[in-house]
This record gives sequence, C-alpha cells and structure tokens, in this order.
Amino acid sequence: MVYRLLIVVICLLLCACSYAQMKDSIKVFFIYGSRPARGYKHIEPSWFGGIRGGHAAIQIGADKVLSFRSTKYPCHIFGKRNKEKLASIYEYKTVHGAWETFPPHNYIIDSMKRAEVVIPINAAQRRKLDSLAAVYTNSTPYDYAVFGIRCASATHDVLQQIGVVKMHRHGNWLRIFTVRSLRRRLFRQTNKNANAGWMKRIYKGGKSRKWEKDFVI
Repeated sequence: MVYRLLIVVICLLLCACSYAQMKDSIKVFFIYGSRPARGYKHIEPSWFGGIRGGHAAIQIGADKVLSFRSTKYPCHIFGKRNKEKLASIYEYKTVHGAWETFPPHNYIIDSMKRAEVVIPINAAQRRKLDSLAAVYTNSTPYDYAVFGIRCASATHDVLQQIGVVKMHRHGNWLRIFTVRSLRRRLFRQTNKNANAGWMKRIYKGGKSRKWEKDFVI
C-alpha cells in the first residue's frame, strides 16, 4: 500500500514539474486586407482600409484577445493628444469575436484569409503583459487616427513594451503604418526564431473576396 502511494506521489510530482516547465506564449492575429471579389459585390461589404487594411490583435489568454479600435466613425485623420478628445479603446474580445471584427460580424472563420504568429514569452514578460493590458483597457494611452496609431502599430507597441520585438521610441506608427507592415516584420522574425519556438500559421480565405498577398514569408 505504501509502495503504491509512493508511486502515485512521484507521478504527481513529475506531472507538476512538467506543467511548470511548459512554455507560455501569445498569438498575434492577423486578418488580411480585402475587397469584394468580382461577382460578389452585391453580397460582400467593403472593409475599412480595403486591400491594404485588415486587422491585428493579440491573444493573451485561452479565450482572451487584446484589440485596439476607434470609437468614432469615421475615425480621426490626425491623432489627438488631449485625453478628453481621444476616440479609441483597447478592449478584450473572445477569439471568435476577434475574427469577426469586420461587418457584418458573422463571417465563417474558415472563409477569411488570416494568420497567427505564436510567440513564446517568459514569466516576466507575462507579468508585464497582464499589467499593461489592465492599464490600457482601463484608460486608452493614445488616439486612433489614419495618420497615427491604429491596430497594427498599437499591437506592435504592446509587443515592444513586453520585449519581444525591437523598441521604437519615436515614430512607431510610421514604421508600422499598415497591418501588412507588422505581419511582414513578424514573419521575418518568426523565420529567424523558429528554433526558439516562434511559429506562423496562414489560412487561405474564401473566393468571395480579393485578399491581400504576402511578398515576404
């Protein structure tokens, strides 16, 4: 009896050690820019940004996605600095909700061209991420604007704050002006860090929309 109990305890300890050694990670979500394909304009809506648009967000939990968007439509052309005039929000979405960012918000996920970049993070980065997400969702740090911070540069801001991409203290929105700009940077970084656990997954979209293409994968 004592022998069996000892075996059970050892197994539980081994499982606990294995669980503790599991690497934490986040996923960066990308919806590719698109426009209605020929013959589908009567059923497919236009999206903000068109073929050079799209959306980026970060999955930070099992069903928790940190996403940045405008609260005013049309959005500001130039970003406001006055806190009272900011028209933006960081919010949490479900994974399904994140993929349904664009109207009519009821897309079949497999019909959308999308990508995921898996990025391993350590315990310190996890603490920083959770703290930053709490602060940003409580009070938006900047405005959403055409010539300013949008979803891609906001996503890059979070990634650089936790130390998984290079820090750009000035002009972040110029360097990451489109979703494709961020996607291209992360794809390149994934190729370089494949041995460190970085991964990318790309899913083809349906034929009812003309999808943006990647030139560097």
